[in-house]
Amino acid sequence: MKDLTVYNHSNTPNPYIFSKCQASMISAFEDNPPNEMFWYPSVIYLRSHVVFVIANFFLHYIPALLADGIGIIVGKTPR
Repeated sequence: MKDLTVYNHSNTPNPYIFSKCQASMISAFEDNPPNEMFWYPSVIYLRSHVVFVIANFFLHYIPALLADGIGIIVGKTPR
């Protein structure tokens, strides 16, 4: 079994910046690809809660409804 890597994000003299975190996450996904993935993980920073709700609707709920709808049409149980 591989060792579990734990990252602690804090404001220290030598902070772990997001670009390093992003590179680590990309490397981890390349080494351990998920079996079933609708699309690749990503991060979008939004300042407005309203914009977040709208983006969440279009990037989360609509794709899920489409995937479930297509699954129902072809005879699969929604997940």
